[in-house]
Amino acid sequence: MWPWVLQRVTGILILGLIGLHFWVTHYAVPSVTFGGVVDRLRLPIWFHFDLALLAVILYHALNGVRTVVLDFNIGRRKAVFLDWGLVAFGVALLAFGSWALLPFRH
Repeated sequence: MWPWVLQRVTGILILGLIGLHFWVTHYAVPSVTFGGVVDRLRLPIWFHFDLALLAVILYHALNGVRTVVLDFNIGRRKAVFLDWGLVAFGVALLAFGSWALLPFRH
């Protein structure tokens, strides 16, 4: 039940977070430059906002993949393997995304 609930919650969060991201990126500042992005990411609130956006999108996407694969009735043993594989993949992607953002934090 929890993956189903969290899929809906993360879907709603994505709508709000992506909307705010687009507004800040395209409308809150007159022009988007690399320097402007760096300045924004130096602020802890925006650094953590981007990490949260990444985490929410990763959960939503990987849980969606899990749901589609489980619809094929792959069996309990393969489902457990799939779950742990997706968790490991998600943690690796979150670590990589975090590592990519770290140079912008001063």
